[in-house]
Amino acid sequence: MMRAMPHSASVRGVAALVLAAALLPGPALADDPPAGGAAIDYKAAREQAIHYYRQNKALWARSAELLKKAAATPDGAKDWKTVYWLAKITNENNILEDAFPAARQSLELAGKEEQKQKSSALVQYLEKSFGGVTFTQDERQARTLQEGYIILDVDKPLINQQKKAVFTAIKDRFAQTTVKLPKTLYLPFGDYRANGAPFKIEKDTEAKAVLFLFAEPGGAEGMSWPWIVGIGGGAAALVAGVGALILVTDDRLHMKVDTVITAK
Repeated sequence: MMRAMPHSASVRGVAALVLAAALLPGPALADDPPAGGAAIDYKAAREQAIHYYRQNKALWARSAELLKKAAATPDGAKDWKTVYWLAKITNENNILEDAFPAARQSLELAGKEEQKQKSSALVQYLEKSFGGVTFTQDERQARTLQEGYIILDVDKPLINQQKKAVFTAIKDRFAQTTVKLPKTLYLPFGDYRANGAPFKIEKDTEAKAVLFLFAEPGGAEGMSWPWIVGIGGGAAALVAGVGALILVTDDRLHMKVDTVITAK
């Protein structure tokens, strides 16, 4: 006859089973699409990305990467769900230069009324909250530096905390990311500088600015700039942390910031 297990032993046994279950791996996730140039199943990549997004905020960046791969396929580029989720998740990641075109593209792809409503709401939110600026590179630097860094700063402080957080995320990302110009970025409405050049983000207006790219990341620290000779009748240097053109004439420094054009 089987003897009853003492209460304390029973509790310890149950606890051991619970602990063992907790240590077992959870439900297997679908594998990420193959790396490199191998073809991917855009639907599988899309659903994996959505799963990542819903599972954990720490996986949002990975989710955006997968959706970019899915939307880069011929079929994914024509699929409303793929493109809409790309817009949604890149917006959540503050990658607005991807969110804007994807949101507009999803609106073009929308066939059902529900799809049109979702895409339209996202486009309206983005256009109501942010504006674009297109940076082009000064041709004098373009001959010697093909890519570099954009250091953003505000001319007037952003009061709204959400907008401030979005700007900070974008600023930090581009301070550590090389870019080639021309490039269009989207920022909250306000007054800014990019590598010293001023520009203003306004609703329904496209800002334009001519830049000298930074050669190294990080803003004012660790910059290295080549000398440029023969500009404005004197020697010119791009000085670390300034991001504007410095003309050296008659033992005096005169700062010149390239002009900014805004057009409707």
